[in-house]
Amino acid sequence: MFPEQAKGCLTANQVEAVQKVYAGPVTSTGVQIEPPHVAIGSELNWTAFSGTFIDYDIDTFRYLLFQQDPGPNFTMKNFDFDRDYRKVGLASIFIDHVNPDLRRFKSAGGKLLMYTGWNDVYEGLFNTVDYYETVERTMGGRKHTQDFYRLFVIPGMDHCSGGDGAFAIDYLKYIQDWVETDQPPEKIVGSHPRGARAITDDFGIKPIDEKDIAFSRPVYPYPVGTIYQGHGDPNLATSFGPQDP
Repeated sequence: MFPEQAKGCLTANQVEAVQKVYAGPVTSTGVQIEPPHVAIGSELNWTAFSGTFIDYDIDTFRYLLFQQDPGPNFTMKNFDFDRDYRKVGLASIFIDHVNPDLRRFKSAGGKLLMYTGWNDVYEGLFNTVDYYETVERTMGGRKHTQDFYRLFVIPGMDHCSGGDGAFAIDYLKYIQDWVETDQPPEKIVGSHPRGARAITDDFGIKPIDEKDIAFSRPVYPYPVGTIYQGHGDPNLATSFGPQDP
């Protein structure tokens, strides 16, 4: 907040609420019960915490997550942060595909290209990164993991696609080239279509015409970042390179 700004500021309660969202859920004594879910900069997507999406989430708690369904009268206000998260943890064994032991997949010749948006508040950026890092530890390190599995984190991208970043990426081409030529993608190149922020049927999973591109960016396998090289058109992917974490 700028000192001269007198209107439109967050109240102390609102600031506290935002800090709690960033920190992730905890018990009444401050014990972390789930990793932080959303990243700083994803605030424009926090409308997902209300409306249709929250209705879907509530029904998930009512009829799926608990071993004994609490039924249609359950609301999120009924959730006990000191007790109920343990019941949700039991359900995750059956509904979450988070086994980090991919040895059989790798030995069978499988290739896995995984991506997530930096601003994804549905699945959560940190959940995806946590899974990938767990796979690295399970598989014996980064080198033994990235020869068959690579994660790409797309800056400015929302859930699956859309957003302010270079979200239009032909993922199929990259995985096809990897499988057929055994050359892992050292980078993928994304584009942002002109005048578009939200996902459409085509943008995000198919190539787009050059005339429709507002800007492009390379994205490198996690945890390598992307940085402007200091020269060249900042709207072109060729003006950017890798940055070590």
